Amino acid sequence: MSKVVIFAPNIFIGGGLNQLIEISNDLKKISKNLSLILDSRINIQYKERILKEFPDVKFISSNYLIILLYDFYINIFLKPTKLICLSNYPSLFCFKKIQFLFIQNRYYLREEIDLTFFKKIKIFYIRNLIFLKKNTLNKIIVQTNLMKKITNKYLFKNNVRIDTYLSFKYLYNYSNKKHDIKWDFMYPADDAVHKNHDLIIKSLINLSKESIRPKVIFTIKKNSNLSKQIDSANKNFGTNITNLGVISENETINNLKSSRYLLYPSLFESLGLPLLEANYFKIPIISSSESFVFEVCEPNITFDPKNLKNIEEIIKKSYLQKNVIAKSKVLKTDNFLNII
Repeated sequence: MSKVVIFAPNIFIGGGLNQLIEISNDLKKISKNLSLILDSRINIQYKERILKEFPDVKFISSNYLIILLYDFYINIFLKPTKLICLSNYPSLFCFKKIQFLFIQNRYYLREEIDLTFFKKIKIFYIRNLIFLKKNTLNKIIVQTNLMKKITNKYLFKNNVRIDTYLSFKYLYNYSNKKHDIKWDFMYPADDAVHKNHDLIIKSLINLSKESIRPKVIFTIKKNSNLSKQIDSANKNFGTNITNLGVISENETINNLKSSRYLLYPSLFESLGLPLLEANYFKIPIISSSESFVFEVCEPNITFDPKNLKNIEEIIKKSYLQKNVIAKSKVLKTDNFLNII
């Protein structure tokens, strides 16, 4: 009987966690000998669900030394015939061509914005680890055709087989029925620099001077520098920005369905999960004009994400426009068994 191990020591929230569960459910159909090595930071509700559905699960610390110890344990003691690495980097102690490496972060392929010194060191290490272990990689898995092109160009030069896998089965648990509108724009994203909140806040400040104050919601960690910037904009310029803080998937979906638009100014993404969700629920999308956007949706309006004036104009135009009908792109959810 084949032994399949899923190694995901740094996935504990968001779309990555849903994808982990979907992949695990697919693999359970072909292997009764399935082991999961997962991040202990996964919240208790998800842990209970995972433990109920999968008999062999270990939750481990995200400390890198602990991850290395479990990496060694997997290869020496569990002896998998297929090793599914979902955390952007391969196993160090695997020496057979049994690894299926999922790359979900464009940082590891090319440097597109200024990063901190420590982030650069981490990326340098992971890139070199991928090169070092490329002969043990059965396949690289990415989520879009654009990511496939970038991976080939910057990492492997067509020397490793790359497949795409896109799944959004978790959205089937939600009704397509829209809620009463509470917000004009929602931008569900963390405060990473490339998410580009700064220009949105500046745009809203400038529009407030014209007495245009759309209701906008963010999902930024409370007490962060960006959160304080939002408080300052509201207090000093009368902007109408609500920061919900870090919220659950269910809260994200409910607020998205209560919004007139998804606003998505990000400079780059490997996927852009909120775009996928808004497309599925037929929420009108206003987004940056970057190429990653068109992989998963057909936005209603796009803007240059580095052009403050352009962003202002598009937000103003969209806010004043009534009864907008969402465009929608037909997407197909994949089965992981077709990948491996």
